[in-house]
Amino acid sequence: MKLKTLKLIATILLVILVLNAINGFLIINNDPNLKELRTSADDDGDGFENEVEINLGTDPLNQWSYPKPELNFSHINFSNNLLSIKIINQGTWRAQNIIVLIEIPSLILILYNNSDHPHNLDVDEEFQVNVDLIDYDFYLLPGINYNINIDIDPDNTINETIEDNNLIILTDIRYNFIQNQPANYSIIIIISIIIAFATSLSIGMVYAIKKKKKARTLLNYQLGDNRNLESPFQGINFQNADLNEKKHKSSADNNTNITDFDLTREQNFINNTEQETEETEKEISVEKPQFVCVVHRGEIFGSVYICPNCQTIYCEKCVSTLKVKGEKCWSCKKDFQ
Repeated sequence: MKLKTLKLIATILLVILVLNAINGFLIINNDPNLKELRTSADDDGDGFENEVEINLGTDPLNQWSYPKPELNFSHINFSNNLLSIKIINQGTWRAQNIIVLIEIPSLILILYNNSDHPHNLDVDEEFQVNVDLIDYDFYLLPGINYNINIDIDPDNTINETIEDNNLIILTDIRYNFIQNQPANYSIIIIISIIIAFATSLSIGMVYAIKKKKKARTLLNYQLGDNRNLESPFQGINFQNADLNEKKHKSSADNNTNITDFDLTREQNFINNTEQETEETEKEISVEKPQFVCVVHRGEIFGSVYICPNCQTIYCEKCVSTLKVKGEKCWSCKKDFQ
């Protein structure tokens, strides 16, 4: 009789469980406020099914009570310039896109930032971050104390159970320089190379300018533009002995004052200046200017005459013809010298 009674009770309980499973209800007898809830429903609208919340210990009828991650520090150690940190998820739900920021605020120096590669942590899972201050030797001074900020989820994008325990400030962290350690001189080397290059470039430019001025002075004297030179031949350029004699005769006919000069010495001087000008032009690649005669309006290939008063340019043939005709400079109306 007892055996039959036990079998009957077991059958009734089995039928009740089957009916509950078929109807999708979870019977809660511990809380009188909770009668019957569908296991797959989300009665409080917080995004978690009723069964999940009950299993994780949150209220399935309170939208502000739901499973959350809880990020915290499980280990922090600093020794021999090495900072070691462990972060754990102590909540009831998975944490995604975890960002950790480690910095020295006084130097505006970021030691660690994984925003490009955030971490994910399941419940009770942890990950470790190591920062070696030797890698930042260029910025740190040995024997100086620094404050280091360690911030989990600095932008507060992860909804946690407790939100005010994600920041820790380590005070009086002293960087100790290690002897025989290879220093980071890369920036100093780059700056030194830039300074050396700029200095050599400046010296080269100054040298080229001096060469160019020298060549221009010689070239101006050869072409007759020697107004700033102390020479008795202002306004006249001699090319050869025959031309010099013709100029002397033409000048005498026009009552010029150019007399008693040494053609041989002047010719030697001109030959020397021409040779020096050619060599200087080859060195600095200075092209001779092209002159146009104001009389025949054509390019001057031979000797050039430049009026000392107005700097008007004539070819030697045209200026000789104008002298013979008794004409004056077409620009300043003064006598040709």
